Amino acid sequence: MGRAACLICIILVGYFFKRARLLSPDDFRPISRIIFYFTLPCAIINSLSGASIDTERLLIIPIGLGCNLATVAAGYLLKFHQGRREKAFAMINLSGYNIGNFAYPFIQSFLGPDAVMSLCLFDAGNSIMCTSGTRVITGNLVSSGKKENAAKSALKIFGSVPFDTYAAMFLLTAAGVRMPAPFLVFTGIAGDANTFLSMLMLGIGFEWYFEKRYRNALVYYIGIRFLISAAMAAGFLYFLPFDYEIRKTLAILVFAPVSTWSPIYSKLTGGDVALSSAITSFSILFGVLHMTLLLMLL
Repeated sequence: MGRAACLICIILVGYFFKRARLLSPDDFRPISRIIFYFTLPCAIINSLSGASIDTERLLIIPIGLGCNLATVAAGYLLKFHQGRREKAFAMINLSGYNIGNFAYPFIQSFLGPDAVMSLCLFDAGNSIMCTSGTRVITGNLVSSGKKENAAKSALKIFGSVPFDTYAAMFLLTAAGVRMPAPFLVFTGIAGDANTFLSMLMLGIGFEWYFEKRYRNALVYYIGIRFLISAAMAAGFLYFLPFDYEIRKTLAILVFAPVSTWSPIYSKLTGGDVALSSAITSFSILFGVLHMTLLLMLL
């Protein structure tokens, strides 16, 4: 409980620094870039270096991908009788899991290296959709012109730095290659900063206030996301053929907030950016609540 309180306090520090104008909302983007391109890859390298990945556990990768596809499909079906932009908005804002900036620090702090391995495998599948896959699908959905060809779409999907880091480390681990000790010292120092920067960034990006006209839509999207996550968690706990610790980790992960890329993708597809930002912020609040409760109960 003490660790959870510390992580929440760092989020609050980021939020109050923003309110006190010591930091500004514009600082969210450069900090997120430092995390995405540097501290998160370093944390991934340090977590996976020297690890052994059993063949059975590799099934977690398609599970991470499948969870995203399921939420994207749910968004499409829920808005089936509405326009393309409405479908795209629902597909974007119900899908994606904020693993690197949110779930990673939680799982690393509470459940240890074995759980981090499961998280990394889940995020490898999640990253395919979260960083580009969903954007490609929804972009083609709302586009009235020429669709992207398969090669261009694949380049976007597999051009993500965290995903490429996962792929490289899985290949090196499978080949029995070990990172040099001085390099791991460097990545360890940088990777340790990932938790603090991630929580601080979430605090900077968090916003309590939203327009009243968004209230019903906000309750709708957060509620649907919760129901989908609860169904997935129950399925993972009772039906997956893994050890309990792996099943528990996956059940907690599906309560992670929606991706921080959602407002950006919403803007690219002509969606309501303000509503998407509100969904992202409040999914962080509910992610803190639900993941902390599950960490205490499971």
